[in-house]
Amino acid sequence: MRERILRAALAAGEDRKAAAALRADEARQRALAVPEIARANSAYREAVYGAALTRTPLSDEKKRSLRKAYTDALTAHGFSESDFEPAPACPLCGGSGIRGGAPCECIREDYMALLQKECGLDADGYALEDFDAAKIPDPEQGKLLGALYSAMQGLVAKYPDVNRRIIVFSGGTGTGKTVLAEAMARQMLRKGLPALFMSAMSLD
Repeated sequence: MRERILRAALAAGEDRKAAAALRADEARQRALAVPEIARANSAYREAVYGAALTRTPLSDEKKRSLRKAYTDALTAHGFSESDFEPAPACPLCGGSGIRGGAPCECIREDYMALLQKECGLDADGYALEDFDAAKIPDPEQGKLLGALYSAMQGLVAKYPDVNRRIIVFSGGTGTGKTVLAEAMARQMLRKGLPALFMSAMSLD
């Protein structure tokens, strides 16, 4: 599941980059359709390339003047050169979408959205790290639950390098089995790992 979701998130990232490149090209075409901008751009390009082809020196002052005329024309018509540049590659992963064997921050939003949809669970809900023993009225019960939540946090932290990957909670009604199981599943999601939460009744 995780590999499938990662591939989908990477594809979504590529789609965004392609869309950004298309928007940049469309913006450039709109700008060059303005006669004043087209003339200024042509004058600058012809001067720079012409000097290079003929090996005729072009003074820095002349180059700056022509370039300023071009950028001023862009500004006058509501454009800037940054409008023509597609989004730069992610500085963390170089645009690969993978960093340290895990989804990079640049695709994490897509990855998490797909992961939560696949698992049918929202990572923003109550998770193991949200447990607060001080909020439990019975100090003894708070101590026991604190030890249990701590143990489960340790398990999630080590996952997938653990001996047990299927956990079943049993106990009387209202003892917190469902809350704990959902908290574990959400903690897994926050770690970027898939988790399936279900009632034992659904296994019948």
